[in-house]
Amino acid sequence: MIAVTIVNILAVLIAYAERSLKLKNGLLVSTLLLIIFYGIRYDYGNDYLAYVDIFNDINRYVNLDYSTDETNKIEVG
Repeated sequence: MIAVTIVNILAVLIAYAERSLKLKNGLLVSTLLLIIFYGIRYDYGNDYLAYVDIFNDINRYVNLDYSTDETNKIEVG
């Protein structure tokens, strides 16, 4: 959580520096920083492990009709 806060504050400061200090491409740099940071994170979030279990068990589903299976109510998307 500390790393997320630090990266977010850094991105805000870089974006602000473009406006106030005339830093060129500050918004682009801050956006790329956030995209890269959030793109490479692993094992983060409240429901991450639940989705990993669903992903690992996906081969046991025979069809895409999840509404008839009362034991495995999952989000299709």
